[in-house]
Amino acid sequence: MFGRLLLLSLLFSACQTPNEFENFTYPNGKFKALVLSYDDGTVEDIALARLFSEHSLIGTFNLNSGYIGQSVAWPLENGDTLFHNYISWDEMESTYGGHEIAAHGQYHQAFNTLDKLGVQDELRGDLTYFKKQLNRNVTSMAYPFGSCSPKVSQWVSGLGFKNGRTINDTHQYYLPESKDFMMWNPTCHDSRALEHMETYMALASDSISLLYVWGHSWEFQDSVRWENMKLFCQSISSDKGIWSVSHGELTDYLLALDNVRIDSDHIHNTNKNAEIWVKTTQGIVCIKPQQTLQL
Repeated sequence: MFGRLLLLSLLFSACQTPNEFENFTYPNGKFKALVLSYDDGTVEDIALARLFSEHSLIGTFNLNSGYIGQSVAWPLENGDTLFHNYISWDEMESTYGGHEIAAHGQYHQAFNTLDKLGVQDELRGDLTYFKKQLNRNVTSMAYPFGSCSPKVSQWVSGLGFKNGRTINDTHQYYLPESKDFMMWNPTCHDSRALEHMETYMALASDSISLLYVWGHSWEFQDSVRWENMKLFCQSISSDKGIWSVSHGELTDYLLALDNVRIDSDHIHNTNKNAEIWVKTTQGIVCIKPQQTLQL
């Protein structure tokens, strides 16, 4: 009886505090997760996606649909010019098969400089092209230049997106507070991925956490950084206690946890929900859709 009351207390606490998910686990009882999020869709994604696949890692690739198959010159503040060659439509499936395709604005415009219609047009372009050309339903996005605000995030969510990634590194491993998935701050840029990998792999945790790494594959033209990424992928994939997951799938799982119904007698997983995993005094339990766990 005491064990049941303890479980109930933990689960109610999880539903009433910002650490809402701390008493649940990820699939198969894992407590750690890894998201790898890469922006722009340049041809360097081909090698990066292949590297991820070789190590059974999942990537989220945020693409600018308006530049696909093009070469574009980007002027820099110091007067230099950065040239990007973007992946073609013909290379999409072979590159991103098994990975998530997400939106990044059709022409990579800074959203804080646009009105509501401008922001939504940028993203509607992505949604339209990825559905038409690839039959992909896109629910994740990353803000171009990290340009966002609470107002902009509301405009974005109005199009059906479930998350939006900033470039505001936290250097922490917690999930977004108050379920603010539309202004989701990552852990770190990949220039610090090795440092955080060592810390995260050594982390002892009995509540779910997240290492969220972001970057641009074109930055791996620097051979030292490319070798560091290869080492990162090889090392972190060896830890079978880490769930490598796309940003979209992780968001869906966290939303599924929020849909679980709890009362004094049972925990009920709803009809259209995904299966969820919960930590109990008896161990890790999987609750399938329409399944009820008696307390």
